[in-house]
Amino acid sequence: MINHIIFDWQGVISQVSGINRELLDWARSNSDHYSFSILTNCPGDFSKKLKNMGVDNLFTEVVNPENSFVRKPDPKAYEEILNKLEKDPDEVFFIDDSATNVRAAKKMGIEAVLYKNNQLLFKQLNELKK
Repeated sequence: MINHIIFDWQGVISQVSGINRELLDWARSNSDHYSFSILTNCPGDFSKKLKNMGVDNLFTEVVNPENSFVRKPDPKAYEEILNKLEKDPDEVFFIDDSATNVRAAKKMGIEAVLYKNNQLLFKQLNELKK
C-alpha cells in the first residue's frame, strides 16, 4: 500500500512561474495519509531552502547531488532513497516531469507518473486513496 510520495524538485515543486504552492498545500493537507520526500538532480542545500520556504518539516528525506553520487535515471538513485526511507517500491509513489525518470522508477517497481499539471496530478493522487 502506498504511504509515501517522492517528488522531483525542478519542474514539479519548483517551476518557471515559481514554487508550486498549490502542490505544497495539497501535501500539507494530506500529511495524515502520506509522508513526503524529494529525489532531485538539482544541487544545493535543501535543508536551508525548505526551511526558508517554511516546509522543512513536510519532507522526511532529500536525495540530491549534495548528499549522493548517483542521479536519476540511474536505478541506484531510486534504491538509495528507498533505503533511506526504509520503504519497499510498492509503498511509494514517484512524481517527475521527465519521462525517462518515470520509466526508470517504474522499472524499479515504483508506481510513478509524469507530471504535466496540478489538476491532472491531483486526480492521479486522489485515485491512490481508493
